[in-house]
Amino acid sequence: MFVAPRFAITSLLIFVAGCASSPMVHDSGERSGERIDSEVVDQLSRDLPGSIAALYRLRIPSTGGLRLSLLGLEHRGQMSVSEPFGALVSVSRWSDYETATVYDMKAGCRIDGASLDRVFGVASLPMSQALRLLSGRLPSIKGDRITFGENRTLTVSGDHWKARIWLEEGPWRVVRVEDALNPVEVLWSVDLSDHTSTVPGKIRFEHVQTGWAELELVSLQWDQIDTLPTAPQLPLCSTR
Repeated sequence: MFVAPRFAITSLLIFVAGCASSPMVHDSGERSGERIDSEVVDQLSRDLPGSIAALYRLRIPSTGGLRLSLLGLEHRGQMSVSEPFGALVSVSRWSDYETATVYDMKAGCRIDGASLDRVFGVASLPMSQALRLLSGRLPSIKGDRITFGENRTLTVSGDHWKARIWLEEGPWRVVRVEDALNPVEVLWSVDLSDHTSTVPGKIRFEHVQTGWAELELVSLQWDQIDTLPTAPQLPLCSTR
């Protein structure tokens, strides 16, 4: 599998689109200090408008010339990474919320059943929540628990993951998400900036073990696709 040194490109590719949100459980607790209003949470928990087509500039420690494209249609999706002059590095496709097929275009082979439990190298941030984050929503879906905190923060707790979220107003939008599951140290974080309305134009992912990656939004369109491109025809990669 092709890996761009050593922030795994496959982790960048394994990413799902098209999840619809449902009302989450809100726990306001004992309010004190500056807290987020429940109406703000409801606004940022809205369903996504439809299918998504997005293009990003991708920077990792070794290069800044990559491009990342995302297509999402209901529960299906595709994400591709390409070199500056257009040559494909890798393609990932999925048709469920758990696994993907990763096509290594450099090696000319594919890996079936790739795990979707690490998005952008960020441990324990599920794929569907990550899509909502890039789409200008809270990284939360049905069943996740949202707790109100002080200083314009929320905590979202799901199955095997937990994150603290910082919001800013004008309009209300997510500006930072970080690991809240590890009691000793923050293992990963996501910083979001240059928003258009609530949609972030720049996203920086950091992990204490895998390094960092930055995305810069070039274009985003909603509800413009009704099918995905044909998958590459490649043999299975050798396990030797």
